[in-house]
Amino acid sequence: MLLKPDNDFLFDQGYISFNDDGSIIISKMLSTQDIQEFHLFEEIRIKQVTPKMKEYLNYHRENVFKKSAPPVKRVVCS
Repeated sequence: MLLKPDNDFLFDQGYISFNDDGSIIISKMLSTQDIQEFHLFEEIRIKQVTPKMKEYLNYHRENVFKKSAPPVKRVVCS
């Protein structure tokens, strides 16, 4: 799965994930300002999700993705 560097960072840190249909899930831990600065929007999607990717995405959603919590002040990509 190839993502832009900033989206890759957010994915690795659990701030975004993807549903089995490829649609993006944005963590509630990101502030509105973070979402705007990282240019995240609901139309972002993975075009083709293979069965193997679905397994990994399920693992990511269950074990890495930061589901719901109060927004953090700022997320800094370093």
